[in-house]
Order: sequence, then structure tokens, then C-alpha cells
Amino acid sequence: MRERSSPVNRFLFPLLLWLWCADSLPAAPIYVTRSQARDYLATQGVPADQQVQDGVLQDCLVEIQEHTLLALAWERDGRQLNAEQLGQLAQARAEIAVQLCRERRLRVASLTPNQLQDYEYLSRALYRTSHILVDEKARADELAVRLQQGGSFPELARQFSRDQGSASQGGALGLVKLGQTVMEFEDALLRLKPGQVSPPVETPFGWHLIRLDSLLEREIVFTSQELTEQRDILERHARRRAELEAQRHLWRQHRIELFRDKALDHGVPATEIVARTADTTLTRGQLDQMLRQAFGAKEGLATDGLGWDFLRFWVEQDAWLREARHDGTWASQEVNDLVDLRERLLKSTLCVIEDVMPLMNPGDEDLWNYLRTHELEFLAERAFGVWTFEFASRAEAEAARALSRKEKLDPVRLAKRLGLDLHPQELSAETVRGLPAALRSELIELNTDEWSDILDNGQPDAARRWLFYNLVGRRMPDLDESAPLRRALVEKVRTAMIDAELGRLVDEMKHRTGLTEVRWK
Repeated sequence: MRERSSPVNRFLFPLLLWLWCADSLPAAPIYVTRSQARDYLATQGVPADQQVQDGVLQDCLVEIQEHTLLALAWERDGRQLNAEQLGQLAQARAEIAVQLCRERRLRVASLTPNQLQDYEYLSRALYRTSHILVDEKARADELAVRLQQGGSFPELARQFSRDQGSASQGGALGLVKLGQTVMEFEDALLRLKPGQVSPPVETPFGWHLIRLDSLLEREIVFTSQELTEQRDILERHARRRAELEAQRHLWRQHRIELFRDKALDHGVPATEIVARTADTTLTRGQLDQMLRQAFGAKEGLATDGLGWDFLRFWVEQDAWLREARHDGTWASQEVNDLVDLRERLLKSTLCVIEDVMPLMNPGDEDLWNYLRTHELEFLAERAFGVWTFEFASRAEAEAARALSRKEKLDPVRLAKRLGLDLHPQELSAETVRGLPAALRSELIELNTDEWSDILDNGQPDAARRWLFYNLVGRRMPDLDESAPLRRALVEKVRTAMIDAELGRLVDEMKHRTGLTEVRWK
């Protein structure tokens, strides 16, 4: 029978071997999930349809690595997030969990060829349209009854519509193309015949009564780009319908009730309930307090449209949070990953604000050194002394330029040989900035006593001229002579110094941690 190994042999020896090899083991790489990359790109303002382009995701990996290393640099001295910053992360978790929970509940219908064909046909018409826009369904119902009893649509629009632009025109919106209005408005419009008025229609802007005044038929063949735009409109509408259905299900499931009068009227007691769900209630006093926290210590916020919109948002957000906790989204790995990324970004930002920026106060020596190192950036801020040889044709300019090369003539002798009464002139910084790009680039790249290539002046027809320069020199304004230049220099130098320090910190943390590799998880 085989002898059993002792505990020392089974546990201590592998530990000693691991410690002996630790320096040679590769450090664990930084892992990035696809959802983290998408979230990061969204925070940088990159639209969703551009996030998968070549190189974008790879650049994203590098940037997340740098933020991670800067976050570690901030943590080096044992610093921890304070209560306010932890609150920011808690709010981020709530927003992320709600967003993911909502997305998982959406059932977006796929488009069919028939829908695309029908929409293309309907898009050929222009719809002359009028509407009345009010805040409350009760007022919209009242106006609908008055219209049925013979009321004047233009007069009611002038009197009650809160869309001031169309109200003064009796509610007239003019000719409307499909795709110019929100989905709910467009759906109602397409159900109308000329002269008909819709029942009250709710959109994100309020409650509408919509009248189709007339149709203008068009014979039109749409381009491929226009057909693509129509598909995009239908896809947005399909998503909007899915969002509305998810919202209606949420309200039914959580038995949400809002009490508009108690939420908006002046003098309502703080104990009055303004919203009720299956799980909670919200009083007028609580609503006022939440509004002050969100928008500052301003009085009367609950009594305007802002208070009502905020109340609806809060109630739905609260219900979605309960859904996210109930279905496990709140504590899911994807939410944890995204909150982890937000924490890294926050600590990276703190590293810049607390450790780097206070050190960056460029002095005059820094400015002059930067000017010398990045001279081309600031050449157009200087006055130029130049000889300018100008001709009516390119052939004349090429002959003159060839003569200067062949006989090695300086500008004075070349002007005499050509019989030209020329003198060097000074071009101001403003004049140089106003030159065509090709001329400006050629001029600022010249060295003293150097000839430029031949270029045209960028003017059309009879005003076109061909010219070349010889640079006499440049006059750099003193830093104190130009306040805008100095401010621009300070900002550029400060940015360059920050970038250099951040690069140094990143390299230092790579060396300390060994986190030099980034991989997809």
C-alpha cells in the first residue's frame, strides 16, 4: 500500500515553492468586460453605433488600464472614499440597475417588409396639421366635448393651448412630414381623415387634440438614405412602444397612483399623500424636501411642471429599483462590474484633482521652453517679415523661382533682375491667420532666408495669383504683450505638464503592480 504524505509535505512545500517562484510569475492582467467597455465609451460621449468601429474598443482597453493604475496610485497612502463619494457610487448602482432591469423587460417587435412598404407609402404625403396642447387629461377631455358641440378649434387653441408658437396661429403646425413628431402624435395623426380631430392623446409633452386639416399627395422616389432614415424612425417607434408597454405593466404591477392636485396646489399640508404604490407612500412634505435636495433651496418647486415631472420620475424609479432587487439585477455580476468601473474612474479623477493638478503652476521659464519645443503651434501668433514674389501665371512664377536657384540670388538681387520694385513687408499675426491654409502652412514652416514652394493665393479666376516667399524673420510678441496668448500658453503648458505627470504615474504603477496587460473577460 502507498504511504500517505504528511501535512508538511502536502501543504508547506507547495507554499515555499510558490514564494520562491513569485518574482518570476506573470502578474494578473487587468480584465475588462464588454459591458464595462460599452459603459465607459458611453460616459465619454461615444454613440452606441460607433462603439464597435475598428480600434475604438482596443483604445478603450488602454484607457481603462490607465484609469485603473491612477486609481491604485490614489489608494497608495490608504485613502478611502468619503461618505459623499460613496453616496455617488450608490446612486450610480441604482441608475445602472434600473437601466439594465428596464432593458431586460423590453420586448421590441421586429420590423416586417410590409411595415416598411406601408411607411414608405405614407411618407409620400405631407400632413397639414393643427393641435391643442394642455397639461391635464381632464382639460383635454373638456375641450374635446366642446369641439363635439361645435366649438371653434382655432379659438380654443388660442385660448387654452400652451404651445405658444402654434396657439397664436389657431393651433396650426403647418405641413408635417412623418418622422418630425413623436411616435404617439404620429400614430394618432395617421388614424385621422382630413377634417377629423383625434381624441386626447398623451405624449411626453402633455395632452394633445390633433386635427388633420388636409393631405398634400406627392409623387416622389426616395433615395436609399431616405429609406434608411424611415427604417430608423420605425425602429425608434418600435422601441418607444416597448418602453410604454413596460411602463404600463410597471404601473399596474405596483399599483401606482399620483394625486396631481395635492402635488401641485399651494397650501397643501405636508402630511397629504401625493403618491401611493403597493409598497410605499410619499407625502407633500417629503416631495418638497426631495425637490430642495435635487434642485437647491428654492420655494414653490412642487407647484410647477418641474415638481410634477420629478414626482412621476421618482415613483417610476422607485418601482424599477424594487423590480431590480426582486429579480436579482441589483446584485448581478454585470452591475457589480459596472459599479467597479465607476469606482475606478472616480478614484482616477481624484488622483488628478488631489495629486497632480495642485503641482501644475507653470512659470515663465516653462512657457518659453514650451514655446521652443512646440514652435509650430504658435508661429501664427507672430508677425512675419517676408519678401513676396507674386505673378499672374504659374509659368512666370516657376521661371523666377528657377532663376533664383540657378544663380543663387537673394531676394534683393532677384527683384532687380526681374525689374520689380519690391521691399520686404511685415505680415501681422492676424493677416497670417487669415491666409488660405496652404499658404499659411508653407509660411510658418519656413526657416530664415529660406525660399518657399510656389503656391496659388486661393482666389478664383481673374484674382488668382501665383507666389512664393522668402522669410526675413519672425517677431515673437513678449508674453506680457499679449494677454490672450499668455492665457493660451498657460493652458497648453498646464495640460502638457498634467499629461506628462499622469504618464509618469501610470508607468510607475505599472512597474509597482506589474499590471501591464489588459484582456477581455
